[in-house]
Amino acid sequence: RPEPSGDVHLLRRRLSITSPSAAKILFRALAGKIEAGPGRIFATPDVRLTIPKATFELRDFPAPGEGRELIVSLILDEGVSEFSFDYEILR
Repeated sequence: RPEPSGDVHLLRRRLSITSPSAAKILFRALAGKIEAGPGRIFATPDVRLTIPKATFELRDFPAPGEGRELIVSLILDEGVSEFSFDYEILR
């Protein structure tokens, strides 16, 4: 649910994942016409995303001009791991 913060509308996606052992999963955090900003910030015309400290990859869609997808590698500990992604709504 969007959380208004002054003039900023924020959607905070919290992931809580239980794993029987340490593992790595890939999470598609964003798709579309993505531009990389400073640090761990990525944006489309509609949303700006700040990702947690993690390894990531921007991959092109197979068809030219279709956009890209932001894939984030999440390292899971045995037990519960939690991650937070902040999506700032721009429109």
